[in-house]
Amino acid sequence: MPRVKVHNCESLKKTCVKYVANNINYWYDKKSTNEIDILHSDTPEFISPFELLPLPVLKEIIALIQKRRGITIVRYVKLFLTYHLDSLKLLEDYAGSMKNENILVVNLASIRCLQMKSLQIKGYPYGDDFMAFAIPKFVNLQVLNISNTSAGDITLQLLGKYCKNLKELIAERCSHITDAGMQGLCVGVDHLGKEVEGIGQCKLLEHLATDDTRITSVGVKLGIRNLPKLKRWKMVSAQLLAEGTQYTSGSLGLAVSMCPFVTQVNIITVKSLTDSDLQALLSLKGLHELQFSGCNYEDECEITFSGGVTPLLKAFGSSSLKFLKLSYFPQVNIDVIIQHCPNLHSLNLEQNYHYSTASPEEEEVNSRSPMVMQLQKLDISTSKNPSKRIPTENILSLFSIPCIKKISCWYCTTITDEILKQAARLHQFKNLESLELAVCASISKKGIDVLMDSRNAIKEIELNHCAKITSSHILAWEKQASSNFWDLAIHYEEYSSEFESSEYEMDFAE
Repeated sequence: MPRVKVHNCESLKKTCVKYVANNINYWYDKKSTNEIDILHSDTPEFISPFELLPLPVLKEIIALIQKRRGITIVRYVKLFLTYHLDSLKLLEDYAGSMKNENILVVNLASIRCLQMKSLQIKGYPYGDDFMAFAIPKFVNLQVLNISNTSAGDITLQLLGKYCKNLKELIAERCSHITDAGMQGLCVGVDHLGKEVEGIGQCKLLEHLATDDTRITSVGVKLGIRNLPKLKRWKMVSAQLLAEGTQYTSGSLGLAVSMCPFVTQVNIITVKSLTDSDLQALLSLKGLHELQFSGCNYEDECEITFSGGVTPLLKAFGSSSLKFLKLSYFPQVNIDVIIQHCPNLHSLNLEQNYHYSTASPEEEEVNSRSPMVMQLQKLDISTSKNPSKRIPTENILSLFSIPCIKKISCWYCTTITDEILKQAARLHQFKNLESLELAVCASISKKGIDVLMDSRNAIKEIELNHCAKITSSHILAWEKQASSNFWDLAIHYEEYSSEFESSEYEMDFAE
């Protein structure tokens, strides 16, 4: 049901976390001649007052202080540099006003936090000089985020020397990083082009993000050839690997042959990209996330659902595929998705041009009952255009999935009260926690009443610009929730014909 709200009853742990966060100045200001000043001491023997706290509790306190006190977290975070702290996130500092403070924090963390595995440093004043000070101190790093800094090739060379266990590197909008940096990271050649023993040892990298750097196809190929564990590289495209500005046939196959362990693929359909090109993706070792972004006009797309998408769903849908997004695609067959993707966790259907109910022969849909999907999140955005609407039977099939936890639907007129009633009869929405309906003209009070039931897990309902829902309905549901002590939040925006007329028809090229 909407869960019963327990008033004035908070766990002891939560109470203690709040108390510490609210009174952090007590420990910050506490000084005496018999105590070591934890703000300036770099003595390894110092024992923090929070040293014995479990790591999850420590992180909760830090997060709460950061949320409440904002920028002043720099002065407080030094209190929590305990031996078992494994992640440190310095606040973004674009003016350089906190650089001395951050230097002190990094220095103390390198002495006290011997388990440090994740570090984030953001801000233009932080370049190779700061990284040369920080990186050698954290040889056990597995995750590093240096986006929006002035870090350059020397920084990547330092990582290649000191951080052999690095698995994830995020270096977006770092304009001083070039192909030479990739050589120092994973090849063994310094920024001057000389072979140097002891660098280039980052061989375990699985995730890279280097948008808006000066890495070219040369650096990309160096990385791909020398990073055997690489699964995802944000910025790399088939065009880049082929050293062209436009897609040419076979470029995708080249990219896949160089990156066989990639798990996330985002296809932006362009002219000359065909179904046969997509067959190259079948050689991937495992595909977890698949996105297709179509064209402004449906006749510009040469990829078809049956010839291009369906083979991929058959290959990965019952094993590794967890996330699927199709937007502005010429034609989509939901029955095929349901049939071949039982392990899918998230499905996003956005502004596709047509939804097919083709014959089983055409789509090769098995006539037997489909396996029960494990779908937990469903996002739908359609249109007032009748040709773009999802068929009612497909909506019912998706809403009937018992594991679903979150549903978000925009401009979906085929969602009706009857669909909610039929789905509720099947599984009572026992796992549904969040429902968002926006500009769904067919939904009325009768449909939402179905969710006001003690058998579901609903926590949040958002109803925006639905023509048949009024403020009086919202008041009635809120009164019902209050009288039953339900932990239920209802968000509402009144229907506006002007909002509906400004239909969500985003130009894909923008």
